Amino acid sequence: MMISEKNKNRIDSFLLNKINKKKTILACGCGDGSEVYYLRKLGYKAYGLDPSRLANKKFKGIEKFLSNKEMGVKSFKNKKFDFIYAFEVLEHVGCRRYGTFVEKNFIQERKNFLKASIEKLNKDGVSIITTLNKNFLIDWGHLHRYYLFGKIFGILFNKGLSLFFMKDNFLMNHQEIRTMLNSINSKKLKFKYRFLDMTYYPSIVRKKNNTFSYFIKIFLRIVNKEIFRETFLNPLIGIEIKKIK
Repeated sequence: MMISEKNKNRIDSFLLNKINKKKTILACGCGDGSEVYYLRKLGYKAYGLDPSRLANKKFKGIEKFLSNKEMGVKSFKNKKFDFIYAFEVLEHVGCRRYGTFVEKNFIQERKNFLKASIEKLNKDGVSIITTLNKNFLIDWGHLHRYYLFGKIFGILFNKGLSLFFMKDNFLMNHQEIRTMLNSINSKKLKFKYRFLDMTYYPSIVRKKNNTFSYFIKIFLRIVNKEIFRETFLNPLIGIEIKKIK
């Protein structure tokens, strides 16, 4: 089926229990389209967009359900969705070639992305967005090459060192996301949101039944308690947004 184990695990364990097959789904940052292909094979009404690496011809028969345009209110024309998700996409919005070097207007680009992901929802539709916490020191998913020590750390350990005070840090923290969402919430575009418990989100831990994986799961269980969830101890951020009207 050619979907990666990481993406399959995220869909199976984090997504499918939140939706049913009567709902229309939009996958933002769907990569090569394998997520949409997988969901459609399972019987879901899935669509996907990715402006950076979408190969429309890779999966035959689903081309009309894919778009290589950026997320916007005109995506898929006037079509709206019941469920929209973006797994670890937000941190690349507003970056050069959708990588890890921020452009000058990256804050506005991310605000536009969040706004569009809500505007494209039907009433009572839900958007789920996950990203990495800027305030957590180690970034397992990306290298931070925008400063010298970050480059050296990446070479030595093949991991990113996220310093929250660096102005070119492409990640976000809970407060920055809250500020962004509050700025676009209005009488015209009304929604409510909450930060999710990310204990069982299969992103950092991919291998099962080993000591390190067990330790990480215990750690995530602790730092996702409400008292710690929005602190520097939690490496993951998940947001559930429900459109009211």
